[in-house]
Amino acid sequence: MRFIQTLTMIVCILFTVNFYAHAQKGILKGVVKEDKTNETVPFLNIYTSDRAVGATTDFDGNYQMELDAGEYEIVFSSVEFGKTTFKTTIRAGETTTLNVSLSKADVKMETIFVKTDKYSKPIEEITYSLEIIKPNIIENKASTDVTSALEQAPGLTIVDNEPQLRAGSGYSFGAGSRVMILVDDLPMLSGDAGRPSWSFIPIENVEQIEVIKGASSVLYGSSALNGVINVRTAYPTYTPKTVINLNTGVWNAPRMKSAKWWGEDVPFYTGMSFLRSKRTSENFSFTLGGNVYMERGFIGPARQDTLLPMNEDLLPGSFSNRARLNFTTNIKSKRVRGLSYGFNGNFMYSRSTSILIWDNDTTGLYRSRPGATTVTKQPQFNFDPYIKYFDKNGNTFSLNTRIYYVNNLNDNNQQNDNTVYYGEFRYLKNFQKIPNFTLSTGVMAQHVIGSSELYAAGNEGSVKRDQSNIAIYAQLDKKMWERVNFTLGGRWEYFREDTLNANRPIFRAGASARLAKATFLRASFGQGFRFPTIAEKYIFTDLGGYSIVPNNTLKPEDSWSAEIGIKQGIKIKKFLGYLDIAGFTNFYDNYIEFIANIWKSPIPGNPPVVGFRSLNTGRARVTGLDISLLGQGNFTDDLSLSMLIGYTWSRPVSLDPDVPYANVADALFFPSFVVSYNSTSSDTRHNVLKYRYEHLLKADLELSYKVVSMGVSFRSYSFMRNVDNVFLNEDIGSVVSFRERNNGPEHVLDWRFGYNVSETSRVSLVINNMLNREYALRPLVINAPRLIALQYTLRM
Repeated sequence: MRFIQTLTMIVCILFTVNFYAHAQKGILKGVVKEDKTNETVPFLNIYTSDRAVGATTDFDGNYQMELDAGEYEIVFSSVEFGKTTFKTTIRAGETTTLNVSLSKADVKMETIFVKTDKYSKPIEEITYSLEIIKPNIIENKASTDVTSALEQAPGLTIVDNEPQLRAGSGYSFGAGSRVMILVDDLPMLSGDAGRPSWSFIPIENVEQIEVIKGASSVLYGSSALNGVINVRTAYPTYTPKTVINLNTGVWNAPRMKSAKWWGEDVPFYTGMSFLRSKRTSENFSFTLGGNVYMERGFIGPARQDTLLPMNEDLLPGSFSNRARLNFTTNIKSKRVRGLSYGFNGNFMYSRSTSILIWDNDTTGLYRSRPGATTVTKQPQFNFDPYIKYFDKNGNTFSLNTRIYYVNNLNDNNQQNDNTVYYGEFRYLKNFQKIPNFTLSTGVMAQHVIGSSELYAAGNEGSVKRDQSNIAIYAQLDKKMWERVNFTLGGRWEYFREDTLNANRPIFRAGASARLAKATFLRASFGQGFRFPTIAEKYIFTDLGGYSIVPNNTLKPEDSWSAEIGIKQGIKIKKFLGYLDIAGFTNFYDNYIEFIANIWKSPIPGNPPVVGFRSLNTGRARVTGLDISLLGQGNFTDDLSLSMLIGYTWSRPVSLDPDVPYANVADALFFPSFVVSYNSTSSDTRHNVLKYRYEHLLKADLELSYKVVSMGVSFRSYSFMRNVDNVFLNEDIGSVVSFRERNNGPEHVLDWRFGYNVSETSRVSLVINNMLNREYALRPLVINAPRLIALQYTLRM
């Protein structure tokens, strides 16, 4: 009885104290809007000047805070709007309303401070290396897909449509990307091969492209072993936007006259894109965009071994024709505040060619080797239903789903199709009582189905292959003392495939600190992994007499990466920018390389084949240095300059150069021959890995004066000294003489000029490969000669 009385007394005391405490508090609430458009501002940080209490506006710009009675300075802060402080008085037991109208900060600050990462943070607070590609580079370079803009990103190389970051990967025939490609945080790699489709990305509605360097598997999963390329599309506003873009171009004859294969009908392209974007009401917004493109490419038809006269116009050289339509929708719930939903989609049909090997290094430099051209009809689409909820405390709940379908209707009886089913639930928690402390967590599931004769691994008939994986991840971020940011995260992922069941727990950690007003030091460590794709394990095909041989014993890759860097802000009058320097190292185990050699055919009784096979090659390491300089600003009211300059040095090496590759002997035609790094490399000095560039120098500068602008882009690639020695021993495509002629660095220069005809229209002249250099970023496939392009852009 005494115990019950004591307990009752304690409860009464606690209730009285709690009631009294709340009686001494008041409520501060309101709505935040932009002054010019009167649109509400979501996800804006609000806190007291001592940072004791904080909140975040919801999707409709509303906020609410509980404060002790007294006078306060309330800070409204975001990257886009800067910091603004208001004074207010809170009275006990009362609700105070503070509605504010904010002006956007100087847009030039976007060159230093931008929102990025999966859950959006200012760039100075992130703990890894990041490059930002703004849409003006895409438009001003008369880009027909995003690769022409990505070519200017420091540390990134697009080799035969394959993205390589900091020499973390070599040539892989488009299978098994180590760089995750995202559109609005959702993966955009084909399910069976892990291959990007650059022309499928809606280039007409790009807000910015983020290039994240280093292992990013904790947040983005398997294919983010070396980094991430995330294309962010723009949100509609109340101000309608219509953009129409028309462009056309012709390729000049090669410098080597004997390599010209065409007559009066020169290679050309022409294209058109459009975008309509509008927020029609408080509760609905949409975008609608599209692209039509037609190209007769600069690679000519293969020579035919026949005595009969042939019409080469009827034979397939390189070409590309496509039509694409995409849309986004967003619907705000009228009944549930903070709830929104919608669905996005993208549909494309294309017909194009892919070239594996040139004919020879002179007359056939711009021709395909007989049998090495594949003509593909390709319907593909993605459909993305989603739902999001923002509560009054600034916490975010979202469910994003995607169905991504690709069907490659090849002309050589090698049709393959695949479907990706993807879903991810994310939760972002802002701890109100602990300012600047967030938890980002989520659950992901993906199922891939691929079907093709290519995946029969030498057996007859079409075979269906599938892969499944699920993951759970979490990341904590904390900002302390206004100067230091900490990140700690982890992920567990399970993967299942016909011959492989595996799971991987991995972790990441990082910190950044503001040493001075515009000086930021950072350090990070992250683990990564990558599961082999269906194509890497099972593909068997022949192109031009060279085969791709299957290997169903492939094991997953493991890695870790570490870096330390410093970012220095630069301000010279109205010119703003930053200098970023980072040293990095990446370590890999069970590293997968695409090895060319003589192999036993997977079909019993058939002769041996020359070609490629994916193999686990042991341990590898990449160390290097990244330097980038980005800036934008005005020298006068009429004269402005923007720049993006970067240099990357890397040393990618094999740590097991003499060790025979696992499970290779059974596949070799000559069982006594040991396949290793040393036995398959053309240059073993310093154990440098194959198909890598050790030095990359890139620069893009644009000067604008009133209504005209002029820009240049420069790229320099060091000599690719190590390739598969089977190409040199067999002298395939006269590759030996080509490499002897081109044994130094390759320098590529682009030039552009733009004129604003009016406030709504612009004409641009672009010359790519201005010096008309004959260069090959990947041996046996020539890059484009000089291109002269004209573009007209109309904005309404």
